[in-house]
This record gives sequence, C-alpha cells and structure tokens, in this order.
Amino acid sequence: ETRRRQMIDCLRGGFDIPEKTFDQAIDLRVLTRNIGGRQDSNESLTYRALLLTEGACLAGAGRAMKHAVFRAYADATISRGRFLASLGNDLHRYYRTLCMDYRHKVDELDKSWAIRVLKLRHSRKLWHLANLVLFSWAATVADDEREALVGEHLDLPPLARIAAGLRALDGGPLCGPLFLAYERFLAAIADPERREHLDRLDHDHREGSPTYRALRDNADRLDEAAQAIVGHLWARGPEYLIRFGLL
Repeated sequence: ETRRRQMIDCLRGGFDIPEKTFDQAIDLRVLTRNIGGRQDSNESLTYRALLLTEGACLAGAGRAMKHAVFRAYADATISRGRFLASLGNDLHRYYRTLCMDYRHKVDELDKSWAIRVLKLRHSRKLWHLANLVLFSWAATVADDEREALVGEHLDLPPLARIAAGLRALDGGPLCGPLFLAYERFLAAIADPERREHLDRLDHDHREGSPTYRALRDNADRLDEAAQAIVGHLWARGPEYLIRFGLL
C-alpha cells in the first residue's frame, strides 16, 4: 500500500513531455462521467478520442481504461442509439474542436501556422474520414453485430480503418489515391529541412514557398480522394451520413 501511494504521488506530478496530451495522470471517472455536460472539457474529450482511436498498443490497465471509456457510450441506456450515435457524435465533436483549436493557436497565440494547417488538411481529415467510413460500414450490418464491429476496428490506424471499411463496402480501389496523397505528406513532414522551413514560414510569404505550395496542392489531391470515398459511402446508403454526418 505504501508503494502504491508513492506511485500515485509520482504520477500526480506529471511527466516531462510538455505540451503533449498525455503529460499527466487522469482519473478515469473524469473521462466516463458527465460526457457532454458542464464538467466535461476539451482535455477530457481529447483523452477519450485518442484512447479509443489510437489505443491499439495499450495493454493491461491501459486497455481496461480504454474499454471502460468505450462502455460509457455503449452501455448508455437512452443516448446510445442503434448506431452508437453518442460515440460517433463525440468523435465528430473532437474533430471540429481540432479545427477551432487551429484558429485559436495561430490567431490568438501566434503559433506557427503552416504545419498546423497541413496536418489539419491531411492527418486530421484522414482521422475523421476513417470514423465516417467505419460508422457507415457499421450501419450496414445487423444490429447485434454493430457494437462488436466498431469495437474491433475503432483503434486501428486510420488507413487500416478506411481500408477495412471500403473493402467491406466494395470500394477497395478508392484507397489508392488517398493513400498516395497521405504518403507524400508523411514523407515531407519527416524531412527535417522541409519541416524546419514550414515551421519558420511566414503566412504572408507562403506563395513564395515551393514546399508549402506542393503540400497545399497535395491536400487538394487528398480532398479529391476523400470526396470520392464519401461519394461511394453515399451511393451505398446515405442514411447514416445524412442523419449523423450532416444533420
């Protein structure tokens, strides 16, 4: 018991990873109670979204925590819905929060803008698309299979989620252009020189930057690929997209 208390005191001090999401311990009850209420916060929303969609590597207590967060949506007696609507809506809310967080950081805090907007147009958008693909796929299966399908695939990387969903919905070839556009983005961001250039790029000088213009054009290619995928989802059955993605 003494060792346990020492460990808790140590975790309360946080970790030496400034400005990172998981920089301190958090009480599970903060994540699973009052979802959407006045005591909910952007931080709690972020923890839930990332645990659920990026927690495939977790084991032991971490996996149990992720499962508890999932059950907070799946076991709701009224708000759960046939299509796990509260879960889908909360993930959608997180994506829109990211969009507004960009505005706050670059306009109010004067932080570097180029990499942030390019991430928003590539990796963040891909994450959101992966959720739409998964939930659109889940809407096509039997009611008693839906929860297991979402639970099994939600923490896969976005590309894997998209590939699995499109294969199931006869849209596998649509993955190609999307994956190529995303690979070009990752290659550019992984290059230290190009990343430093983007970090330092002034917004007024963006048109003079071949690196930025190339990635902006690549974001347009990713948009085109994403639109083709959404068009396929729409053709397969627009009900889910209309009810939960648009209205």
